[in-house]
Amino acid sequence: MDQLQNYFYLKLKKYRWSRQWTCLNCGFIIWNEIPFCLHCQDYLKNRIATNQSRTIKSVPIKSIFVWNPSESDSLSNLVLYLKNQPIEAWYPWAGIAIQSGLGPGRAFPTFIPCPSRNPKRQHARHFAQALAQKTGGSMLEIFEYISTDATKSQEQKTLRGRKGASKMRIHSWDAIKTATTPLIFVDDVVTSGATVESAIQTLKPFHFDRVICLANRGKLAQESLF
Repeated sequence: MDQLQNYFYLKLKKYRWSRQWTCLNCGFIIWNEIPFCLHCQDYLKNRIATNQSRTIKSVPIKSIFVWNPSESDSLSNLVLYLKNQPIEAWYPWAGIAIQSGLGPGRAFPTFIPCPSRNPKRQHARHFAQALAQKTGGSMLEIFEYISTDATKSQEQKTLRGRKGASKMRIHSWDAIKTATTPLIFVDDVVTSGATVESAIQTLKPFHFDRVICLANRGKLAQESLF
């Protein structure tokens, strides 16, 4: 009996990412892939719908959400939750992104994730992988951050605080030059836009199509499709 209980415990632990016990917003017991009860899902949809749009250097920035942290605790909880989850937690949101028309409308795009400064947090990579699996496309990791001697807080200020100052570089030029499908840059949250602008400047000479993110905030708030 103990062995049987242990077996089911391990199974339950393995799939806990997709079976949240409580809603992230109200704490109500749920059994969903999306970590909100139906009531909070409806509240979230109504709370953030805006119909705004924006481009950077003529490149469309497509997002599921417009995120203003002071106005939506539900979305803030979701963003923080997904930063610490495996790829499986990103599947529902990749599906929503594709169903909402965020993709390029052409088959087999190539998704390029924003690099992570923390190896334990690969949220952009997970989102790109989930999008690739949902569309039948592929993922190509070509960017890396340039390390500096600055402290973490100073580095973060340089990378995200000053527009156009992100310290990224491509470590695989051959892969990007031979790509023949639409290139899509993927990030979880677009804040100041410095990282996105740096990616656009690098990718635009190739088959670059657009940027997809989970949430846009601040002045870069885009069309909200959730």
